[in-house]
Amino acid sequence: MTKLAESKTAPNQTRLPRLDACRGIAILAMVVFHSVWDLGYFGLISPDVPDHPVFRAYGHAIAASFLAIAGISMVLADRMQQNASMGSQKLFRRFAILGGAAALITVATYFAMPDAFIFFGILHCIFVASLLALLVLRKPLWVCLILAILGLCLPLLRDVISVEAPSLIWLGLSHSLPTTSDWRPLFPWSGFLFLGVAIGKLMQQRQALLTFLSPRPTGALAAWVERAGRHSLAIYMLHQPLLLAIVFGLAQLTGVHVETDQESFIRACEIKCGNGSEKAFCTKVCTCIVDVTQKQPLWKDVLANRLTPEQSQAFNGIAAQCVRQLQPPLPPVP
Repeated sequence: MTKLAESKTAPNQTRLPRLDACRGIAILAMVVFHSVWDLGYFGLISPDVPDHPVFRAYGHAIAASFLAIAGISMVLADRMQQNASMGSQKLFRRFAILGGAAALITVATYFAMPDAFIFFGILHCIFVASLLALLVLRKPLWVCLILAILGLCLPLLRDVISVEAPSLIWLGLSHSLPTTSDWRPLFPWSGFLFLGVAIGKLMQQRQALLTFLSPRPTGALAAWVERAGRHSLAIYMLHQPLLLAIVFGLAQLTGVHVETDQESFIRACEIKCGNGSEKAFCTKVCTCIVDVTQKQPLWKDVLANRLTPEQSQAFNGIAAQCVRQLQPPLPPVP
């Protein structure tokens, strides 16, 4: 009877309500991030807002928190699970769900936006980094700290250990950047998950930290945030399609014009060209550059702002050619 009671309570013991609340805050912060991004994409707010460095740092902080919480959860789940066979089954199910969700995002975005589909976003990074973390889950704290520092710092050595093979770009050790809607390469982002593993191990050594995370948050809002944390994967999978549908509907109702990639490039080009040149001439030149460049393979790299030196030379040649063609003839010398 005692064993039966323990088996019934074990699943509940694997949850730390305040850790779920932290995960809930992270997923709600991500919903806000994507809301602002969608509003900018559809022209309901200035498109410069999602590109602002502060807003981008906000997005990076959310991703780092998700990875760290995932690392903490792996250690605590391994500690709290009493039945070894049940633990293996639960772990396998967790990885299967996470890997399936990552694959679903890749497939869905490939058909929705083939030019920028997600092939190694936040879920892909959590999945692969978690598999690697299994190898050190029961190693000493210092091992996990070293791996965390190594993961975070490895991209700084890109010039020495660069991996330029296109099939390995997901490692994050290449000088080139892919065109994708969510990019969280294994390095440096796996470092945050290993940092979470180290924090989880510290919690194992300090019972007071576990005690702090154990009480259920009080209040309706806190309870709602905790529930959001328990269902963070489902919210992640569903929130962006819903947001896109809502914001797209608002854009249609308000008649806001959604700026295309070509229009966005011309607008930025006109700003650079406008120093000392007439607006009409700048518009013609910038339009010419777009018309010519769109027919070249480098157009995607121009939009992504990741031209190689050779591509930059070719692009500058296109711009110079457009200027020569559209430059008004000089008046005859008297």
